[in-house]
Amino acid sequence: MIDLIKKIVEKLKDVKASDIQIYNLGNKSPFYEYVIICSASSRQSSGAIGKIKDIEELQIKNIEGKGGAWVLIDCHNIIIHIFSEENRKYYALDMMLLGFDRIEI
Repeated sequence: MIDLIKKIVEKLKDVKASDIQIYNLGNKSPFYEYVIICSASSRQSSGAIGKIKDIEELQIKNIEGKGGAWVLIDCHNIIIHIFSEENRKYYALDMMLLGFDRIEI
């Protein structure tokens, strides 16, 4: 799973997404194990969606908010949130995940 997360992070970096944070929820969520949060412009987030779709072993269940200020990509055990800077500050999802382990890649 970590190798897959590394590939996702690499694709996010390719489109210049910033402040990429990875949280390990482990067995504390019945829905997913990892949450990835990053900041990107609308143009960057559109590029990120395309690059993430190119990862063969990644099974994308759904994508919400294409081209918007908050894109959510549901990959079963991994959830990817791509926020505009303004929306990331407003929703403060990072703050809600402070109690979970962060992964450095």
